[in-house]
Amino acid sequence: MSKVNKSIRDQYNKYPYPEPVKDMEEYLKVTNYESCPTLNSNLLWPTTGYPEKPFNILCAGCGSSEAVGLAMKNPLANVIGIDISNSSLSHSKSLKKKHKLANLTLKKLDLHQVESLGQKFDLIVSSGVLHHLPDPKTGFQALRKVLADDGSFTCMLYGKYGRVGVYMFQELAKLLDLKQDDDSVSVLKEMCATVPALHPVKLVTDAFHDSKYDAGLVDLFLNPQDTAFSVKDIMQMADDTDFVFHTWLDNYLYYPQSLPVAQTQLFNKISALPAQQQWEFMEKFTCAIPRHSFILTHPDRDPEDYAIDFNENTIDKYIPVWAPSTFVTSPLNMEPFGQVNYRRKKYDFAANEYGAKLLGYMNGKNTAQKCIELARKALGNKELDFFPVFDYMYRAGHVQMLIKK
Repeated sequence: MSKVNKSIRDQYNKYPYPEPVKDMEEYLKVTNYESCPTLNSNLLWPTTGYPEKPFNILCAGCGSSEAVGLAMKNPLANVIGIDISNSSLSHSKSLKKKHKLANLTLKKLDLHQVESLGQKFDLIVSSGVLHHLPDPKTGFQALRKVLADDGSFTCMLYGKYGRVGVYMFQELAKLLDLKQDDDSVSVLKEMCATVPALHPVKLVTDAFHDSKYDAGLVDLFLNPQDTAFSVKDIMQMADDTDFVFHTWLDNYLYYPQSLPVAQTQLFNKISALPAQQQWEFMEKFTCAIPRHSFILTHPDRDPEDYAIDFNENTIDKYIPVWAPSTFVTSPLNMEPFGQVNYRRKKYDFAANEYGAKLLGYMNGKNTAQKCIELARKALGNKELDFFPVFDYMYRAGHVQMLIKK
């Protein structure tokens, strides 16, 4: 084990991360792990849906509770959680015992040694781990070796531009010679409480819970190893380690549909770029992505089973469904046709009467083309162009696409 890895192990032994959960049943009533396949089944398996038979999940760097949550939410899955922190594993083991999880195995293991488990995994989950390795590429390579031929890898990495303020604070911590101890944590709390409102660190401290407790502050500002990634870095890493990039867990911040510039020259110019260049533009233009969450897959997996190429020529191939994070807050069957209001995370949106009618035909069975045909018929106008509605909803992440069997 490298010196850096030992320092990280010692940090997580002293400051278990994330904040230990006392009761997973209560915790899962109000939250969900973004990596959980029950939440992302439409993205992971758009053709077949959530598996109806046992499958294998590896939680690489399971921390104090993530593998437990995965085992509870996925009773058909055989879950293995690995970590190098005794404290984190000890808490996970206590939760396993409390909730009687026969489908969960916990091991103290460096993820570089994951081949020693002697099995392949249908799904690998690694949230906030690989960016703490001295050489993240070695971690990707190790996990690639244990991914099943039709498997997927759900990953979260720090974002280079959205964490600019965090790295400024890390430099300030070095100037003050702060250590991983209680006195230094107190100083960090004072820094967060008094930092000017326009400081870029607020993007992270206001949005995430990490800055609200000691272990989170240590992980943010005093971690001995922290590598952030841009969109371009992620695509390059996927290529270098023989993965195929599949999708973002949430499109919202990666496409210009999230900007209040629809039908402007700027919007049209961004939209004309290839997808990856749109993502790169948005990342640098908004500086609003402190974490990248995405899915990679095995290069031998058939793209017909998972790849989405939604455009005007493929609308009969895809079945639109609401994203799990989207909640309709006004009825879709209002007469006369009024606008539909919906909410995603902390944002409120609305679709006009034509969009509302179209969205009302999303039932998990109708293709996008069928929805459009039904909406045109109901409104008595065959010329209405409904494709931009679905295109916006998909690019903005409000709607996901299943692949018609």
